[in-house]
Amino acid sequence: MIFSGLQLIQLFGQILGKNNSGTVGLQSHSRKPESGSVVEKRPDIYLIIVDELAGSSSLQRYYGIDNSSLDSGLAEKGFQVLPHSRSNYYWTHFSVASLLNMDLLEVPGRKALVYDDYLSAMRLMQNNRLMNYLGNNDYSFYAYSSFMEKGLRPAVRTSFQPRLLTALKENTLPGKILKDIGFHFWESDPVKTLYSQQQQLEAYHTWVKEETLRSAGGTHKKPFMVYSHLFIAHEPFLHDSLGALRLPELQLRDTTRAQKVAAYGSNLQYVNRELSSFADSLLQRTNGAAIIIIAGDHGFRPEFDQGYGMQYFDNFCAVYLPDPIRRPLPDSTTLVNLFPSIFNTSLGQKLPLMPDSTIFLYDKVEK
Repeated sequence: MIFSGLQLIQLFGQILGKNNSGTVGLQSHSRKPESGSVVEKRPDIYLIIVDELAGSSSLQRYYGIDNSSLDSGLAEKGFQVLPHSRSNYYWTHFSVASLLNMDLLEVPGRKALVYDDYLSAMRLMQNNRLMNYLGNNDYSFYAYSSFMEKGLRPAVRTSFQPRLLTALKENTLPGKILKDIGFHFWESDPVKTLYSQQQQLEAYHTWVKEETLRSAGGTHKKPFMVYSHLFIAHEPFLHDSLGALRLPELQLRDTTRAQKVAAYGSNLQYVNRELSSFADSLLQRTNGAAIIIIAGDHGFRPEFDQGYGMQYFDNFCAVYLPDPIRRPLPDSTTLVNLFPSIFNTSLGQKLPLMPDSTIFLYDKVEK
């Protein structure tokens, strides 16, 4: 099927014109974070989002996975592990948009999310209040994430981000038909597809870690924040417990809840070693003088076909605060209040807090 040029042009204008402001917005439209006072102590900040990294208590309770070694290992390095941390949303775009804007989101009241919602949430990620707030305090901002256009672009593309062209096509009748039944006509070899994705993700993760550590070892004229996004805990589960890459044929078998739980738990042992080494390198290169956050954007979600559970919000979260500003943080905060809690507690700010809400959003593919 061929999309007519006129049809695409009309849709392009409709989406970029009518929806330029986005279908998803912030609840506090006019609210601007109050600084209280100028931030005097301005440590560098590292936000490491590990997609789908769940909290250890949730993994033990719902899936029988013991991941307490991650908690204890980071605690020994000086991190505060927040045992009852939760995300406000269990979809990455909305969870990270809320985190970076320190606000809950306004989402259209339709029954299911559409691509426009994801795209507008991504715009909120890319132009966020946290970046503007830190900029007002003379911070620079660097992003090593496939979701961000500002900062440095990723070396490779991943398949987790909706593209504007995809959204355009899916708003046409031919596009809807192609999306629903097109795979019957041209589906490529799934083993080759997974192998290609595996290589891309490995290259992407290497790039994110190297660039993050390079920023930590560089010379900067002013304080800065780094946002890095890893998919090492997210499906497809690329590694076994020893860190070896799993064959695509094995990944294709991760279809049932039990199989996904087993693959997630096995891959998690590799993830823990990677995060422990990553944390060690960051602490060494920053001389322990930076704020370092390692957090999942939501919990583990192996059983969408069986309904939606509160455990999908149970994310992992650990925060390292340097000695001069080290203060105990609430152990049950949600991601929307993570940065306000850190800034208020350790940097003397007066940022408003939002309700610690957990909000179900249903994807049209899953629900």
